[in-house]
Amino acid sequence: MKFGEKLRLLRKENDISLRNLAEMVKKTPAYLSDVEKCKTKAPCKELVNNLISNLKLKEEDSQALLELAADERSEIPADIYFAIINNSSLKKLIRTVVKIDSGNSWWDEFTDILMSRTHGGSKDA
Repeated sequence: MKFGEKLRLLRKENDISLRNLAEMVKKTPAYLSDVEKCKTKAPCKELVNNLISNLKLKEEDSQALLELAADERSEIPADIYFAIINNSSLKKLIRTVVKIDSGNSWWDEFTDILMSRTHGGSKDA
């Protein structure tokens, strides 16, 4: 699924018209329509966060939108970006991960262990 498709689905689930959402985020309905129809790239991080806020999305849907937008823009998702910028220990961990590069299965196991200790086992938290 693309960012625009997910945005449209979430907007409709929240029973918000395109025109109303455009007004909330101070964009034109035509622009948001182009985004939803995937005629333009996903918007910048700030606008994605503004959309998330105005749609009052659950954490799972917020993360999905952030991921899709980042993928389309070849960027790091905004929530991860800000976590990295503000945490020197996380930067050190990422550099270590890059050096080790032990393959996905090892990191999946590591992530599962961390998640079980911090979020009751929910990998998507």
